[in-house]
Amino acid sequence: MNIESLEKRLCFDAYGPTPPEGFVSQAIPLWTDSSVADQVLESKFQTYNVDGISFTEMKDVFSKSLEDGHWNRFERLQLERYVRLGSMPEYVHYLSDAVVNGNYVSDPTDTLTEVVDKWFGGKDLPTLPENYEYVEVEGELYVDGLSPTDAKQGAVNDCYFITALGAMSQNAPEAIQDMITEVEPDLWVVRFYDARGDAHYVSVNDELPVRRDWTGKLTDRESVFAYFGNSNDVNNELWPALLEKAYVQVCQNEFFRTCDNEYKDIAWGDSGIVFQNITNQEKIAVKGLSKQDHIDYLNQNKPITISYDNHTYTFESYDPETQKFFLRNPYQRDHIIATWEELEQIPVVGAAYGGYLFDFAQI
Repeated sequence: MNIESLEKRLCFDAYGPTPPEGFVSQAIPLWTDSSVADQVLESKFQTYNVDGISFTEMKDVFSKSLEDGHWNRFERLQLERYVRLGSMPEYVHYLSDAVVNGNYVSDPTDTLTEVVDKWFGGKDLPTLPENYEYVEVEGELYVDGLSPTDAKQGAVNDCYFITALGAMSQNAPEAIQDMITEVEPDLWVVRFYDARGDAHYVSVNDELPVRRDWTGKLTDRESVFAYFGNSNDVNNELWPALLEKAYVQVCQNEFFRTCDNEYKDIAWGDSGIVFQNITNQEKIAVKGLSKQDHIDYLNQNKPITISYDNHTYTFESYDPETQKFFLRNPYQRDHIIATWEELEQIPVVGAAYGGYLFDFAQI
């Protein structure tokens, strides 16, 4: 219960004067905002707050506060003050507010320690299907920059998401890099925007899903549940798999998809919305574009995503010598390479067909 101030109300008996309707006197503080219940906690906060509280420092504050496994109401008020008045990056404030005030998606049955682990330890692990489990994976966030071949679709039907990532990695890699912050070794914070333009943050760790075969043996890394870079045994690039896991987590929020934190719940979607979730730019739907329109947009680094046969592809390039367009398949195989006339016959293009345009110049 938050009782930072106590309202002083005038009381009158049956023989006294009647106050004006709705009259309430000015509130009198119950205690000052600087009052503390835990001096050690306060010392940490004051020290960290001198030059701004980092992710790791706020995590340390919460860990210290939970040494006895719970908060009393005075400790909670103390922590609420830190969140309200502390100098910290936006993502640290968001995660801290989620822990203290529970204004975001949380399981009401979670203990306080589990809540802190969820927001500050990357422990909000999406539910996996049978025969899959999480393992700690070694790798680098980026290997030789970002490329549209990095994100490879696997068992989840989220071609729309992977296609959007591929298009952005080619034309606006800085947008991908801006949404991921490495806060500790093997721990990252990822930002997405909802349809209202509000930023939401989740933490993800290096635990990624792998599958066991019929003998119960863990299969090789090509069988990672979603996608895993190029499944390269030497250069293990993590950013696509981390972003996908983060997307599952953030989609629990009612302003995204209101999922149940399961990979299968992000199946089927709209690449235009993903673009909006990543860049905070409104999606641009296009229809009936001409051949020259496609060429012009590609020359301006504005890829177009389309849906064909219940699958999403990206218009990635055009070769003027062969006069063929290259449409990337997020499975990283069976790409469409065809002339405009061939695309009309498939049909992928024409007056009745369209998709989403990614205008990275707006970013």
